[in-house]
Amino acid sequence: GKNYELHINKVLEGWKLESVEIEDIGYFESPYPDEPYYCIVAHIKPTPELIEGHQRLEFLPHINTFTGYKAHFTLAYIEKDDSWRDGLIKDLKKEFVGKKINVKKLNLGDKK
Repeated sequence: GKNYELHINKVLEGWKLESVEIEDIGYFESPYPDEPYYCIVAHIKPTPELIEGHQRLEFLPHINTFTGYKAHFTLAYIEKDDSWRDGLIKDLKKEFVGKKINVKKLNLGDKK
């Protein structure tokens, strides 16, 4: 992201996202056979503002490694244990589904 910062700022000029809403909690399996893990994620409600931001960013050079846009953020990487995964997802759903999270800034890979 830092290498494209000027371009990202240009395509997102005038666009603002105040908050996102957690619509669901789920998981993705590792795409690497030698790295067996689950990626626990919060699925974000696809609002018109979020979709617009995604569409603007698609003007930049990129490679789609997954089909379809599924707005999410990663919560944890866990060992591949179905029982643990299902219990964690159940607990996270109770706590976070329907909650809104304020957007503070755009992170282009900053460590802070």
